[in-house]
Amino acid sequence: NPEPILGGPAPDHARFMGVQLHFKTEKIVHKFFLVTSYHPHSGKDTETIEGFYGSLDSFISQAPRGHTVLMGCDANASIGTATTDDETSILGKHGVETKKDGDCEFHLTNLLHAHGLKSMATCFEHRRYDTHTSNLNGARLQLDHWFVQDEMQTLVQDAKRWNHGTDSDHAGVLLVLRLPHKTLRPRKIKQNMKLQWNFLK
Repeated sequence: NPEPILGGPAPDHARFMGVQLHFKTEKIVHKFFLVTSYHPHSGKDTETIEGFYGSLDSFISQAPRGHTVLMGCDANASIGTATTDDETSILGKHGVETKKDGDCEFHLTNLLHAHGLKSMATCFEHRRYDTHTSNLNGARLQLDHWFVQDEMQTLVQDAKRWNHGTDSDHAGVLLVLRLPHKTLRPRKIKQNMKLQWNFLK
């Protein structure tokens, strides 16, 4: 019985919400805090962008204890792929390589570092990664992401661009998780070794 949906205000039409999801397998209850968000774009002023990310940072920090954060969003930011060791904690090596140096990108990457979140769609090799085509210059951009916290990243089987059939100027991103049915414990190894005392003389 998860707690009710949590929501938070955000300035100037940007928005986010969260809900607790519990999945019970054989011996484990997997607990997620699912965040969905629409982020301000680069045309907004610095105060609006900072206000949004400040609110979202506080919101994620209030995620229920014992829950893993999954965030699906239209980030409205081009953060590219990992090109430095520091970036490998938040990005993989696959995706649209375009990386912009703006307020949106700066605050988004700081948020990801702060909460141990990583873009899963940049971790798997696929034919296409773009989720939006710019109305200004026709550039193909990767603006939509699934961000997953550290402890759950190894359970992600795939993340990729998804044509969801909805009339939209953005493609979806499909996230595939495989949840274990029970806690994996180290195997006990029987030791049948006998010491050869003659070699120790």
